[in-house]
Amino acid sequence: MIKEIIEKYGVFWDSWVSEILILDDEIHLLVTCPNILNNDKYETIKLICKKIESFTINKKHLKVMPRLSGALFIINEMNDSIIMDLEPLDYYDYFKEDPNSTFKIKCKKIDYKFIEEYIDN
Repeated sequence: MIKEIIEKYGVFWDSWVSEILILDDEIHLLVTCPNILNNDKYETIKLICKKIESFTINKKHLKVMPRLSGALFIINEMNDSIIMDLEPLDYYDYFKEDPNSTFKIKCKKIDYKFIEEYIDN
């Protein structure tokens, strides 16, 4: 599923998070982002991080929803985990995991659900 997410939404450039829900073993993020397979039309999707191993979400992100300049997904096949860094170090033409990121989730699985096409009024 993570490869499909990356194929459709790339690095989530020019996207924003409008809701964060933290549950016992899941974190849900409501994200509005361009679908690169659909002429960059904006869609609202729900990212569902499952089997959470660790996470860092600064309290400010729960009050003021962050605008994303990009996201980094690190897939570690050795221990079957995924790191999603929503504040990676941006080196213009590539991202690198930020050890001091205040918005990072490490989990075993990430699913997504299409919610709706975003229409800017």
